[in-house]
Amino acid sequence: MIALALLQLLALEGGTVHSMVPGEHPRVATVVVRAGRIEAVGADLVPPVGAQRVDISGRHLVPGLIDGMIHHDLAHDPLYVVAGVTCARDMGNDLGTIFSARAGPVRDRGPGPNLLLCGAAFDGPRPGTTESVVVGGAADVEDKLPRLQELGIDFVAVQPGLAPDAWRRVVSLAHERGLAVWGPLPTGVSLADAVALGQDGLCTLEAFPPAPGAWSDLGAAAIDSALTTLAGSPLAVTPLLRAYAQRGEDPGAAPEVLRDLAPHYEAWWTAELEARRASLGEAGHAHHDALLERQLHLVRSLWEAGVGLLPGSAAPNPWIAPGAGLHDELDLLVRAGIPPAAVLELATWGAASLLGLEGERGTLQPGRTADVLVLDGDPREGLACLRRPESVVLRGVLLGPEELAAMSAEVRARASAARARALHVLEVAPPDLPEGGSPLLAGRVDTSALGTAVAAERYAVVDLGQGLLAYCTRAVQREGARRTTLTQRIRAGRLESFELEVERGADAITIDGLLVADQLRIQRRFNGTHLDVSSIREHLALFDIGSVSTALVLGQREATGELRVLTLEDIDPAVARWSLERDGGGAHLVRTGVGGLVFTFDPNGGVLHVERSQGSGSLRSVGSDLEVFGGPGLPPAGGE
Repeated sequence: MIALALLQLLALEGGTVHSMVPGEHPRVATVVVRAGRIEAVGADLVPPVGAQRVDISGRHLVPGLIDGMIHHDLAHDPLYVVAGVTCARDMGNDLGTIFSARAGPVRDRGPGPNLLLCGAAFDGPRPGTTESVVVGGAADVEDKLPRLQELGIDFVAVQPGLAPDAWRRVVSLAHERGLAVWGPLPTGVSLADAVALGQDGLCTLEAFPPAPGAWSDLGAAAIDSALTTLAGSPLAVTPLLRAYAQRGEDPGAAPEVLRDLAPHYEAWWTAELEARRASLGEAGHAHHDALLERQLHLVRSLWEAGVGLLPGSAAPNPWIAPGAGLHDELDLLVRAGIPPAAVLELATWGAASLLGLEGERGTLQPGRTADVLVLDGDPREGLACLRRPESVVLRGVLLGPEELAAMSAEVRARASAARARALHVLEVAPPDLPEGGSPLLAGRVDTSALGTAVAAERYAVVDLGQGLLAYCTRAVQREGARRTTLTQRIRAGRLESFELEVERGADAITIDGLLVADQLRIQRRFNGTHLDVSSIREHLALFDIGSVSTALVLGQREATGELRVLTLEDIDPAVARWSLERDGGGAHLVRTGVGGLVFTFDPNGGVLHVERSQGSGSLRSVGSDLEVFGGPGLPPAGGE
C-alpha cells in the first residue's frame, strides 16, 4: 500500500470540504492527493494530468478520525478503517508485538490506522494487567523509562496502581525526555497534584468525584472546585463515556458485534455481561442511569470551561467495539450537550492538537497526511453519517465502497474461522530432550482464559545425573501468534542454565543463561544477531516465563518461604521475590508480587491444575497425557 500511495494521484472533485482548519467554513472544492499527502485544496483547481478523478458531488469530506485510546489488536485494523478511524493511540500492549505492528508494511497490510504507542503502561507491584511495566519506586522508573523510550514510544502511560513517588518520577522524567504522560491518576494522587506536577492528560473521569467512585456526591460545588483547579492548566481529559455507559446496558442475546471478534473476546465480554446482570437488577440500572447523567454534565462543564477533551473509545474493552466504539463515544459527547460540529472538531483537529500532531493530521490542508473520509451526509447536522463513510482515503490510497465492504466481510470470516478453530484441540509437539539423560516424567497442559482455550504446552523432566534435572517445555498459543520452547536445568534448588526461544511469525528471540563463577551470565539474540550479555549474582530458584515448568520446579522444592526467581520484564531479565507455601492438602501456593500461583500434582508428579492470576485476569491450566516411563515419575516434595 505504501508503493500504491506513492504512485497514486487523486482528485476528489465536487464535494463539500470540511477542512477543520480553525476559522475556515465548509466549501465546495477539489482536494488533490499526491504520494500520500494532500497537495492542494481549492474551488477552482484543475486536476493534474494523470490524476484519478473521483466525482463526489453532493458528498462531504472530513479528515480521518483519531481515537484517543485503544488497546490494539491486529485483527481489528479493518474495523477501525471502515469506521473512518485513521489514527489511534494505544494505551498499553505486548511489547513483543506492538512495535512491529506499528511498522508501515504491517499498517498497510490490514490496512489499519496509524498508531501512537506508549509500549506498556507504568503500574505498581500489583499491576492491573499482564502488559504493564511494573515499578516499585523512583529508582525503577529511572531504569525502565529510558529503556522503554529506546524502543520508540510516542508517549508515556500510567495506571492507578503506581505509587505516588513513582508516579512523580514518571511524570518528571518523561517531561525531561520530551514525552507526554497520560492515564488515570494513581491512588493517593489528587487532581490538584496532577495539575501541579503537570501530567498532560487524564484517562477516565475518576479524578473528579470528591472521593473515589463517589459519583452521587459530584454536585455543582465539586465541579466548580475542579474547574477552579484546572483553570489555566493544559491538562486534557479523555472521558471514556462509553466505558461508563455500557455498564448500564444489556445487548441482549447473540449480539451482532460479537460476530466480528475472536472467541476470547466473546468469552470475556459475555462473562462481564453475566456478572453485571447478576449484580445490577432494576434498581441498579436506574442508579447507573442517574450517575451517567452526572458524568455527562461533568463533561459538558469541562468543555464549556475550555478543558481539552480527547475522545477515546477504550476498545476492545467489554461491549466497546473497535471502530464503532469511537462513534458511540462521540454520540455521548453530543448527548452531553456539545454540538455535533464541535464534537467532530474534537475527534479531528482538536485531537491532533492535543497529541502534537497538528502539523501532520487532523485537517484537510496542503502538506497533511491524506486521511480523508467521504460522507453521504453533513456532519454539522448529525454524526450518524460518520459511522460508515462511503469511501476512505487512507494515507493517500482510495478505499471505495466495494473495498470497505470486502474488508468488513473478511474480518467477519476470519472471526468465524477462529471460532471454528477454537473447537479443535491445539496441536503441540513434545519438547526436544537433552542427550544422555533419563526421562522421568512427561505430559501436557491446556490453558484457558474465561473458559476459552488459549494455549497448549507439552513438558518433560529429564534426569541428567549428579542431582541435575532438566525441565523441558514447548508451548503454542491458539492463533499461532507465539511459539515458545524452554529448557532449564536445576540442581539442589538452584538454576544452573537455561535456553529460551520465543518465535513470533518470522522473528525469534533467544535468551540463554549459564551459571559461571557463582553468577548467571545471560545472553540475548534477535534473529540470530547478538543483542547483549548481562550477569545476575543472586541465587535463583528457576526461570519463570509463565510455563508449566515453574510448577514442576517448585513441586520439587523442599523448602518453603521466600525465593528469588528469574523473570522477564518485556524481554529484559529481572529478579522477582516470591514466597512458596503448601496448604497441607496437596496445593502449592505462591505469591509472586504481581499476583499468585496455585498448583497441584498427582502422586507421580504430573501436573493436575495450575491457576495463575495477575491483576483482574487469570489463566487456568489442566494436565493430561501423563507418562512416567516405567518408573515412579517425579513425586512432589512435601509428602503429597
